[in-house]
Amino acid sequence: MILGPLPRVLPTLYLAERPVELVPEFKYSGIWLSSHTPNIFAQNYSHYASKARKAADALFSLKHMVGSMPVDVGIRLYMARVDCYLIRAADISVDVDNLVEELQEIQVDFLRRLLGLGDRSMKAPLFTETGLMPIRPRRLIHALKRARYMSLLGPSRTLYRALRDNLDLWRNGHPSWASDIAHALRALPDPVHISPDVFLDDERLADIIGQVERSVDAGLQREVDESPKCLFLRDRREMDDEGALRHVARKRRHYLTLVSVPNHRKALTRLVFSNHCLGVETLRYETRTRFPIPRHRRVCRICVTGVENEAHALLQCDGNDDLLALRDAFLGDVFARDRDLRHIFIWRSDWEFLRAVLASRKAVASLAKYAYQVFDMFRGIPQVIPDGPVYGSLWETSASWASKVLCVLTLMSTFNLQEYYNVQRFISVPFIGVPLNQATPKQIEELMHNVPFLTLMNERTHGPNATSATIFIPTATNVACLPWRRDVDKHKSFPIPGTNILFLTWSAPWAPKDDFHAQLVYPDALDKPLDIAKQNISAEYMDRAAPVLEWKPVPSLRNVYHFIRDGTLRIHVVGSPQWLFLKYRARDWVEPLTEGLPRGLGWDDEAPLVFLAESE
Repeated sequence: MILGPLPRVLPTLYLAERPVELVPEFKYSGIWLSSHTPNIFAQNYSHYASKARKAADALFSLKHMVGSMPVDVGIRLYMARVDCYLIRAADISVDVDNLVEELQEIQVDFLRRLLGLGDRSMKAPLFTETGLMPIRPRRLIHALKRARYMSLLGPSRTLYRALRDNLDLWRNGHPSWASDIAHALRALPDPVHISPDVFLDDERLADIIGQVERSVDAGLQREVDESPKCLFLRDRREMDDEGALRHVARKRRHYLTLVSVPNHRKALTRLVFSNHCLGVETLRYETRTRFPIPRHRRVCRICVTGVENEAHALLQCDGNDDLLALRDAFLGDVFARDRDLRHIFIWRSDWEFLRAVLASRKAVASLAKYAYQVFDMFRGIPQVIPDGPVYGSLWETSASWASKVLCVLTLMSTFNLQEYYNVQRFISVPFIGVPLNQATPKQIEELMHNVPFLTLMNERTHGPNATSATIFIPTATNVACLPWRRDVDKHKSFPIPGTNILFLTWSAPWAPKDDFHAQLVYPDALDKPLDIAKQNISAEYMDRAAPVLEWKPVPSLRNVYHFIRDGTLRIHVVGSPQWLFLKYRARDWVEPLTEGLPRGLGWDDEAPLVFLAESE
């Protein structure tokens, strides 16, 4: 085999009076070398990638005879029969090009099949949950270990002199094995820099290997923390060898081995990896028949009120009696297995509770079983796919909708809501879908009149930098009316400590049934809402379904407070130590309890929508 440009006339080489055959590739000491590719080790990558894939397929073919492979057994077989091919010649062939991608694909495919995940699952959690090192930095560490071995040899050894010559090539600006290692180190998530002198110092090389591991772990953890799909994997602490709790980026997690039923374990991994059948995941992708659906439009297929995400399906949706029965059985089981979970369920957010159950070695098997049952139920019910020219009947347009004539608007019908409310305790105002080019002049005029309201609604719902805006147009009568009534027993008022002002709350008649409104009034003038901006009163809320619990100002529009879902309100005079605490529950009504809410009291099926909580 001749490396480099071939001469015009190929020479004939003889060995023991026999001509030596010239070949384009050759296997030497188990390593394939080739002269017809830019990388002389290219054939080595493809050859051993093929062997690794065949070994992986052979392992998974055992499923037909022995059943689903346990995770700990699968990882052990992977390290014994697959990893050995993936790291072949890693200490000689440094990965500075894309040839290693074939090896990465084999590793990722194996872990996905082992955990029961699909092709769209994230890659970073595959390593944070199993404890394995991604193959590229693993191969780099093997090269650094080879460098450590070479640095410890004496000057009389040929291999040591070869290392010194290699470092001289690097110093003189020529390609070399050592410079390839330096290039690979700079390509890490957190770059690691190295000089030629480091290759002759064993202790510094050992420190470089530690930096590589820390860089990989930091990159994996950063990817998990920044992804909206990894809410289960944030803020976790694991017990180290000394019994202290600390963040561990890569570790074989307990739930992969403690859940013994394969179907339950796979359902749990799909839940943790957000690679399941719920709409928050399946509707994010484009298909041949529709575009991706925005997150806030991926509504639950059962109750059609909230986003169909993990917390909603497991703990919030109440549109199916069978689902409620499964939830009651699940909560009863986990509370019996781990008593600490009851307190977390009552006082923490749904996401924190689910993370706590996942972390509990006593209750994680119950969560796996419940996830399997819920996913099985949801798969049997068709998803809610909005109809329309883009993706549904919930029409949307870009934020610059005024410049696009072909957009479709959703206009609210106009009538006197206050008069209609006198005979209906709760109504849903009908909507009329009207294309812009078919709208009447009156509808267009009303649309332009309500542009400020649309902007406020869009910022409150989607944030000021949203790329899409829901066109939701109530009439001026609808917005300005006061639907609170004293004779409706489920509409309530609460005195704000230190003032003569009442806090009125009711279910919003022109909004979805899980939205609620409130106003500030004097006791002798219930029909005259006070100007919120002129009152020295602070109103804040904490959404129980949010991933992170924090107090936020209650949004208001035209002196009407607006709050949704499950959570806690607190109202007080600015500067006063006394707070009025109110807890509200979506899709229920107002029933105040006695003053002073006992610690440990939580939500159940008979709980009120808004009730007095403990004052401070």
